[in-house]
Amino acid sequence: MKASKTLVLIFKFFVFEIILKVGSILTHRLHRDLFKVWCRCCFEAKPPISKKRLKILLDNGISSEFVEFGRYRHLKIKEDGYCVFFENGKCKIHAIKPETCVAGPITFDIKDDMLELYIKKAEICPLVKFLKENEQILKEHLSIAVEKIVDLIRELDREELEEIIKIEEPETEKILEISLKELL
Repeated sequence: MKASKTLVLIFKFFVFEIILKVGSILTHRLHRDLFKVWCRCCFEAKPPISKKRLKILLDNGISSEFVEFGRYRHLKIKEDGYCVFFENGKCKIHAIKPETCVAGPITFDIKDDMLELYIKKAEICPLVKFLKENEQILKEHLSIAVEKIVDLIRELDREELEEIIKIEEPETEKILEISLKELL
């Protein structure tokens, strides 16, 4: 009798493990596939390029012709309005993309020595719905976003940063506020 209960428990454990693994695989696939759909995050986006990121891009064979040098350095956009590296629903420089692209769909603003973090609306980026439905993944991504945004802020000249924070992003909602003194 005890042996059969033990076998039942072992069976239930293995079934539970299989369910967890299948769920994890499906979550990973959903996350991966969200990047394949048409996304407006890369549309009319001009992600800032720090000096450090520019060096990384150039060291990896990306020509400076894809970077616009104006009031702040940023990736150019194509005639269709998409980033020069957005092709067939994917980022061609995903492994070395700019800090704000890594942070996306989290954006930022700076007001009164406070770093304000915003998340884009789900209509803009399909990843938002996924993040909001998966709190732990959102927390992990938010941690990465803060790190990358702070890296960018540290690398930019004051004038460049002032230009960047002038950019309005109306289709967002504030999710966090952190003192810059704590971060820098």
